[in-house]
Amino acid sequence: MNSKARDVTGGREAWGSFIPGYFMVNYFLRWCSVPVETLLRRDFGERYYTKSNFIAGLLVLLFIQLIGYLFSVFTSFIPSFGGGGDYTVRVESRMGSVTKWYFIIGLLHFVTIWVRNIIGSAKHSYASGKSWLLIIGKFFFRVVNLGLEKALLFVAKFLPDEYAKRIKESFPILRDYETFTERFIEPLTVFICMLMAFSMGQTAVGYWLMLSFMALNLVTGERHEASRNFILNLRDQMLEGEAWRKAMLGQPTDEAKQISQTLYETMREVEKTPEILETIRQDQPRVANAIAAIRARKNKRTNSLDDGAAVDMI
Repeated sequence: MNSKARDVTGGREAWGSFIPGYFMVNYFLRWCSVPVETLLRRDFGERYYTKSNFIAGLLVLLFIQLIGYLFSVFTSFIPSFGGGGDYTVRVESRMGSVTKWYFIIGLLHFVTIWVRNIIGSAKHSYASGKSWLLIIGKFFFRVVNLGLEKALLFVAKFLPDEYAKRIKESFPILRDYETFTERFIEPLTVFICMLMAFSMGQTAVGYWLMLSFMALNLVTGERHEASRNFILNLRDQMLEGEAWRKAMLGQPTDEAKQISQTLYETMREVEKTPEILETIRQDQPRVANAIAAIRARKNKRTNSLDDGAAVDMI
């Protein structure tokens, strides 16, 4: 069965064919995600926070800093941009400070990874880090869960004891505060900082935060989507395994209905052309094994009936 989610829009491949430069923008945004993740998180895995990723993030910051410098030089000669006058007020860009702190904190991440490897407490090599803003996500979940629990306890009063017990055992309702923090709290924090930067005249920092906001949503969304798809694939495999088991036993269930139909239609073709079973085994071994098991069970049942008939004749 297909392991991808149903997407009527065609997904990124379709968007890439319609929008010129779509894949190039996504490629650049992945570079932009490194600096903001460096500042927002800690405890990275060795293969997630690599030297090449660190250098890519540093190049992004230096590029934005260079563009900001060239723009300020250009506008200094144009009166309409505030340049050329005796009373021109200029705001010193903080982009250099951002680059400096990125470099320092990035080195600290590498030192942390190195120390963890030495003392034997290494993180998973693909660990995406733990957010510094988790305390905000925890506080939000605690407040929301408190309201939800009170509402559900009120509803439980009107339900049978069995269902009321299940509701109480389901507390807390919201639990995955780490995903919530990465998907909502972190981007919201970056967005607020972006507005503050623009309001204070920090144009270069503001544009960097704007790119970081988009990059963070892109990269974090892709990572959580991949993690969710992995979990869904495991669950689907368990459901499909149970459905195959029931289909091979001939148990009529809704879950195994489609599989049973596929099996018996394929079996009819195998009965007409037995050698096709080996071809099926190469492409779909599970289908071939199920057909072989059903045929063996049928042959055993037929042999039992024949033996019974022979005994009756004697």
